[in-house]
This record gives sequence, C-alpha cells and structure tokens, in this order.
Amino acid sequence: MILPFDATLRSTAIVGFEVPKKFKKFKDKLVFKNVDNTYTPIVKNDSVFYSVRNFGGFVLIVDSLAPKIKTELPAAKLKTAKGLNKLVFVISEELSGIKDYKLTINGEWALAEFDAKSGRLTYFIEEDTPKGELNLVVEAMAKCKNKASFGLKVGN
Repeated sequence: MILPFDATLRSTAIVGFEVPKKFKKFKDKLVFKNVDNTYTPIVKNDSVFYSVRNFGGFVLIVDSLAPKIKTELPAAKLKTAKGLNKLVFVISEELSGIKDYKLTINGEWALAEFDAKSGRLTYFIEEDTPKGELNLVVEAMAKCKNKASFGLKVGN
C-alpha cells in the first residue's frame, strides 16, 4: 500500500504491510532501507508502516545490533584525566541511527553535547566536575530500541 496516491517528490508516501509470522517478534526492529536512507517502523498491531520520501528499490532488514560506544582517545591515555579539558565518546549505529544517549558521572546525570553527524558525545571538564576518580557511564539507544552501555574510570 502506498499513500497518498498523488505522491510527488515534495510529499511523503506511507508504505505499510502486515508482518509475516516469522518476523512478528522483530516487527519493531524491521528497518526499511534503500541506497540513500533508512526508515524505522511505525508499528500498528501486526503491521508496520514507513514514511518515505522517495521511490525505488528497498530492502527490509532486522536491526538487532546494539550501538557501539568507544572513547576517542585510547584507554591508556585516559587513565588520568589530568590536563584534559574534555572527554569524547564516539557512538555509532549502522542502521536505524541513535535515538537517545545519556552520560552519568559517579551515578549522576551529566550534561554532554552530541553531534549526530559525527556520532561524538563530548563532556567538557569544568570546575563543577567532581574531583578524584570518576566513574563514567555512557548509555545509547538506537531508534529500533537496541541499547548499549560503556563504562570507564578516569582520574582527574
């Protein structure tokens, strides 16, 4: 089914279908992909719908892989944060993209900047950053709800 029937290049088309039995348990992870874009599902009962902006060949892929999280600097350089003014984490997700992220320091939420294009999450070390050993945890969730967590201890 393609809606609206008078779709032009300026409007979106809704593509939807009933999910086959063997994929029902993955219906919220079925991404609709073409060469240029990846679309995440809108799930309604046993059907999935995708709002697409272009026509052409598409494939359905089950996005079951969690995002990947790593530090920009090697772990050995991060054993001590002395002299660092920021910590940068790189979050990548190959199919559906990143929906949400969170950084905690010693169990407390911390403000960090996320650049969606580069996948870089940057925490700036400032005067209000706790002193001593820091327990950092970065959590990331993909648009298809796959989750990952990355922990790191650094001294400052």
